[in-house]
Amino acid sequence: MKTLLESHKYALDGPELFLRNWPKGISLDLRLLTWLGVVAVEHLGEGAFALRLEGRHRAGQAVFFLVLHLLGQGVELEVGEEAKGELWAFLTLPPEALKRVLAPRPGLPS
Repeated sequence: MKTLLESHKYALDGPELFLRNWPKGISLDLRLLTWLGVVAVEHLGEGAFALRLEGRHRAGQAVFFLVLHLLGQGVELEVGEEAKGELWAFLTLPPEALKRVLAPRPGLPS
């Protein structure tokens, strides 16, 4: 069964990414989540998680690096339409804006 990654940018408690059908034995590095702007992880039961982001501006970057990380671990992944939109917006940023988004932030490991 494929793992689904979807974005919900207008959730009441802030922008979120949803992961469904999470495979057993696969973990996410807390440093990666912090770097991606994840401020909370909520277990929704039955292999589903919500990752709350510090702001909508972080969604594209988070989708991009989560896709790379999960595919690198051999997870069969499906990316939902909203998440694809966030990913495309991130990938088409002008170079200067992309540098600002990817710049190291104070207090986080680089």
